[in-house]
Amino acid sequence: MIESLLRFKMVRKKPYLMILWSFVICTIAIAVSMFVDRAITTVDAGFLTVLFTIIPSTYFFTRFFKREEEMEEKELEEAYKNRKKLSLFGFWERHSREVFIMAFFFIGVVLAFAIWSTFLPQDFFLTQYTELGRVRGVDILTGHATTADYFGRIFSNNLNILFLSFIFSLIFGAGAVFILIWNAGIIGAFIGYEAKSIWSIWMPALMITPHGIFEIVGYILAAMAGAILSAAIVRRGFLLHKKENTFLIIKKKDTSARHIFLPIVFDCLILLVIAFVFILTGAFIESL
Repeated sequence: MIESLLRFKMVRKKPYLMILWSFVICTIAIAVSMFVDRAITTVDAGFLTVLFTIIPSTYFFTRFFKREEEMEEKELEEAYKNRKKLSLFGFWERHSREVFIMAFFFIGVVLAFAIWSTFLPQDFFLTQYTELGRVRGVDILTGHATTADYFGRIFSNNLNILFLSFIFSLIFGAGAVFILIWNAGIIGAFIGYEAKSIWSIWMPALMITPHGIFEIVGYILAAMAGAILSAAIVRRGFLLHKKENTFLIIKKKDTSARHIFLPIVFDCLILLVIAFVFILTGAFIESL
């Protein structure tokens, strides 16, 4: 039921509604996790929150990427029929909407974790605090440094997340939603931990914004690349065959297949390259 509260057409017209939607489902996930944590003391509440947020989000984004890919195919097919040349930067026109929708979704989850972590006991999001400390090479609860290679650790972690975002999306469609929610939870819990109160959340949020924007957008672009490519492969059933040292796109009764599929592949490559540049920039800024 929760995953159906936001309609596809509504999101396309008003992407910012994703902030409210993701905040609500994450808040519900936190409430359910509190109940389960009290009933089963051996489970981890922080991880359960991520899990219960993933369930409705994956359903929504699976349908969303499928519809977006259908619309992109129609656009590319129309351009092919009219012999219209595709612009090198046309990928932004085709995918900018997805970027904003996923960014607003990410912001909503961060806000939910940040706000509720100021009210809940510190050990509720212990999983998020521990993971943040591992990435930064610092025990967040004591402040003791555990490594001197700060830039290398940050960039290596960001690169791993980028790779996982792409692979998860490629294999599972909207699988990278797990990566996005996991990182949103870590960031949100950190903001809440540093703020101590709901009224001062803006201070740590402002502190991580310079590098956080680059990292978040990088993850989103990688996730989009995998999800769009996955939807294109599943929908059209493309097969890659090597013949005379060239790769041909083969599909029965579809002579225009390569004019539709290849631009999609090219878009995905561009998204990945930009994502890499973004996380590299973010790691550099964070290590200053």
